[in-house]
Amino acid sequence: MNRTLQYIGIAALIYFAITSAGSAVAERLKIGKIRFRIQKFDLSGLHIKLFLPVLNQTPIPLPYDRFSGTLSYGPYKIADVNVVQGKVLSPGQEINNTIDVRVPYENLLGTVAGVIGSRQFLNGLFLKGQLVSKNIVIPINQNIQVL
Repeated sequence: MNRTLQYIGIAALIYFAITSAGSAVAERLKIGKIRFRIQKFDLSGLHIKLFLPVLNQTPIPLPYDRFSGTLSYGPYKIADVNVVQGKVLSPGQEINNTIDVRVPYENLLGTVAGVIGSRQFLNGLFLKGQLVSKNIVIPINQNIQVL
């Protein structure tokens, strides 16, 4: 019985240490001001370029594996954004990721119809998703600045 309690205590300490380290990393891996630029219109839809800056404020190099999320205008989803990039950020380094996003016309038209129907014309464009660094999930929910 005493051995079982010792194992449970050790497991709890290891779990606490891992979650504390994950939280510390998540708080110090920052997303800068997200910007976008319209690239072109073609038969497949509207093409935009997102600029997603990631800053490592930890004293150690940090890998980040992927970003997945959605580009939205108010409550209306415009496009999925999924990027798999195995990059390593050195301490204090900022990487400005460039992400090409295609917005299908049906999504664009659905958003315009929704905005007109709801009369909520002053919604913001924002990116919501998760940046993943070695199974540590960093949530992102941020407005986007137009270039």
